[in-house]
Amino acid sequence: MYGETLAIEDYDDLEDELQAENEDNGEEAGKTWAHLIPLNSQLKKMVLVDPNEKYIFGKDGDECDCVFGTEAFSQSSLAVISKKHFLIHKQPCSADPDDFDVVLQDISSNGTLVNGKKVGKNKFHVLQSNDEISLATNAIKVYMYVSVKSSGGASSFHSEVTDKYLVSKLLGKGACGEVFLVFLEADFSKQYAMKVVDKKSFTSTVVAPSATSSGVFRHNSLNNDVMTEVNILKKLQHPCIIHVQEVFDYPERLYLVLERAMGGELFDRVVKKDGLDEATAKLYFYQMILAIEYLHKQNVTHRDLKPENILLATEDDLTLVKVTDFGLSKLVGEQSLMKTLCGTPNYLAPEIIKTSGMGHYNSKVDIWSLGVILFIMLAGYPPFSDDYDDMPLVEQIKKARFSFSDEDSWSHVSKQAKGLISKLIVANAAKRLNSTQALNHPWLKDEEMKKIAEKLMQEDMENRNSSPNQMSTTTGEMATSRINSEDTESHISNNDPLNETVELKKSDSFKENSETDSANDEHSDTSEQSASGKTEDCPVSKKPKLDAS
Repeated sequence: MYGETLAIEDYDDLEDELQAENEDNGEEAGKTWAHLIPLNSQLKKMVLVDPNEKYIFGKDGDECDCVFGTEAFSQSSLAVISKKHFLIHKQPCSADPDDFDVVLQDISSNGTLVNGKKVGKNKFHVLQSNDEISLATNAIKVYMYVSVKSSGGASSFHSEVTDKYLVSKLLGKGACGEVFLVFLEADFSKQYAMKVVDKKSFTSTVVAPSATSSGVFRHNSLNNDVMTEVNILKKLQHPCIIHVQEVFDYPERLYLVLERAMGGELFDRVVKKDGLDEATAKLYFYQMILAIEYLHKQNVTHRDLKPENILLATEDDLTLVKVTDFGLSKLVGEQSLMKTLCGTPNYLAPEIIKTSGMGHYNSKVDIWSLGVILFIMLAGYPPFSDDYDDMPLVEQIKKARFSFSDEDSWSHVSKQAKGLISKLIVANAAKRLNSTQALNHPWLKDEEMKKIAEKLMQEDMENRNSSPNQMSTTTGEMATSRINSEDTESHISNNDPLNETVELKKSDSFKENSETDSANDEHSDTSEQSASGKTEDCPVSKKPKLDAS
C-alpha cells in the first residue's frame, strides 16, 4: 500500500529504522550535514552525511540514492515522478570553508516544489529549515528539510538541551520568551515546541538551579520550590491544556519542552478571519473554560490568558483548543511575571492592574481574561484599547468599560453570548462568575456543540494513550467526566434560545461593569445590558485594532 501524506508526528521508530539500515550496509556514519523528515508514511528518514556531498532522488533504482517506488506512491503519482527528479547537495561557502549551504536542484520533467512553489527545471533553491519538498504537485509531499545548524539564538543554548533536541525554526516570541520548533534527537518523528525564558528579563532574584530529577534538568544547589512546581506542571493532564514534556532550568535561562499544537495561535485565527462565527467561538470557549476549571481545581491560576496563549490543534475550524503558558509565574517568580505583564495590560483583570501585580488576587483573574478573549473572538477587536482616546486604557479596564455598539460586529451575535461576556468582564471580582458558573451559563447549554468538543477531546486522549509516556486512560476519563455529567444544582433551562439576536441602536454607548454593578442572578437569560452599571455618552467611532500583546 502506497503511503499517505501525514503529519510527521504520526511516525514512530524512524531513527531505529535508519540505524538498522546503516548497520546492514556496514557503513560508518560520517559528519551529518542535513536531515530529511518524511512527509509520507512509507518513506524513511534520511540523514545526509559526509563524504557524500550530493544525493539524487527519483524512480531510478540504479542512479538514485533515494528511490520513489510503489510502496510509497500510487501509479498515478509515479506517472508524474521522473527517474531522476531532484538532487540535494552540500555547497561550501567561499568566505568560510567550514560553512555551507544545502541546495536543492530540480532536474525533473514535471517540477519540484519547495513550500508549494516550483523551483524550475535545472534551477536551484537554497533550503531553509522546515522547507517542505513536493513532487510535480504540492499534494505529493515527500520530505521536510531540517538544518543541522543552530537556529536564531540556539547557538547559545545549553549543551544538555541541544544534545537531546535538534533546535529548528523560531515559532514565535512574546513578553515571556521565545518559542522554537525542536525535534527529539533520538527520534526525529517527535517534534515539540520549546519555550525559552530569559530570566534576566524578570526583576526578581534568580535562584541558582539544582540537581537532575525526573523530567527536569537543574544545576548546583537544589531549589525545592521550583522542583515542586515543575512536578505539578508535568502531572497536569487534560486534552485542552498543552502537555509539559520536560523542563531544563539554569540560573539565567529556563527551557520548557511542550507538546506542539499544529494549528497555530487563536490570535492569528481571529485576525485572519476578522472574528469568528458564533458557533466556532462557542466551541473554542467551551474548551477553554473546561481547561481553566480543571486548572483551578488543581490550584493552578494561569494569570496570563490571552489569544496568543490559546493554541489550536489543527487548521480546521472544528478543532481542539489547548491552553499553554500556565504555571509560568511559579517558575520565574509570580510578582516578577505580573510586573512584566502589566506592561501590556489588555487582558489583565483590574485587581492586578490596581496593584501593579504586587497585590493579592484569586483565580477570578483568569475569568476576566476569558471574557476579554470571548469578546475578541466574536467581534474581531478588543473591548479595551488605546484607540478610545476619551479614557486611558488602564482606566477603561479598572472600570470594566466596554461596548457592544459596533453594529456590524454585534448585531448578529446572540443576546446570551453578550450576556455571558457581561458576567465575565466585571470589575468586582466577587461578582464575576467562576469557571463552573460560566460553564452553567445558558449560552453553553448546547448539546450538539458539547458532542463535537467531547469527540475532539476523546480523539486526543486516544492518541496520547497510544504513545508511550503519555497520560493514562484514567486521566482521560477524568478529563471527560465534566462533559458527561450534568450539574444537578443548576437551575438553567436547556430550552433557552441559543441564537437569539438583539438589535443594537447607534446611540448605544459604553457600559461599565463597575464595582457597584448588580449581577446577583448569575444564570438569568439577559441581554448585554443586564450587568451594566451606568452608561456614558461616548459611542464607538471606529473599531480599535487588534494587536498582539
